[in-house]
Parts: sequence; structure tokens; C-alpha cells
Amino acid sequence: MWTKRIVWWPLNKCFTYGIALGIAAVSLMHSPDAMAAPAVINCGIATCSIYLTRNTTKELCEALCQYREESIISIGTAATVACAATGAGEVVSPICGGAAALFGTFFIHKVDQATQKRQCLRIRYIPGRATVPPVPTALYSDGSRFCHD
Repeated sequence: MWTKRIVWWPLNKCFTYGIALGIAAVSLMHSPDAMAAPAVINCGIATCSIYLTRNTTKELCEALCQYREESIISIGTAATVACAATGAGEVVSPICGGAAALFGTFFIHKVDQATQKRQCLRIRYIPGRATVPPVPTALYSDGSRFCHD
């Protein structure tokens, strides 16, 4: 049990920071002169959701889906480097990179699915606190009222 905590904590930390960096990158990709925000955030009692706009979801798909294999390798490599930078260790960093590459495959699939359906990518997460980053819990292709162009 103790070993699980040592391995899981850096993986979870790398994963969480990776998602946060990904969301920030998506926001930066969106043209600054656009009238609409690149995402809508809606919070309930326990979780929040970020709804990337249809246009932002499509732009993200154009950037990632065209070069799917290269994108997955880049996601895995970036996570490996990020884990190593946090001091996760020589054993955990490659595991973190592999897990991120698997997640990257799923993430790109969801972005592609949302784009094909002309919907928004929705990222559900548990909000963080001052010292704890947000924890992502799910990805959806979403066409609800929070999804707009």
C-alpha cells in the first residue's frame, strides 16, 4: 500500500499538471482577437466542467488529429520530462510518460469524436485548493447548452 502511494502520487501530480498545461495551451492557441472565450466553465456542488467551444475543439483537433502518432509521442515525452522535473525518479518517469501517451490516445480520440459530432470537448474536474491542483475526472463529447461556437 505504501509503495502504491509513492508511485501514484507523482503520477497523479504529473497527470494533473499535464491537463492544466494542456488547457492553458488550448487557451493560448485560440486567437486573441476573437470575440468569444475559448471555453466556458460551469461548476456544480462537487465538480466543475470546462467546455471548449466548438471552434476551439476543432482547432485542437486540426492540431492533434492530423499528426495523431506524433502527437501521442509528444504527449508521452512531455509527461516523462515533467515527471522527471518533479523528482519522480528514474522508474516512475517512464511509467508516467507511458500513462500519458495512453491518455493522449484517449484524449485525441475524444477531441476527434467531438469535432466529428460538431460538439464541444468537455473536461470534468474536481476543483483544486490553494495547494492542491484540480483533478480531472472525465472527458466527454458534449452538445449541451454550455457548448457554443
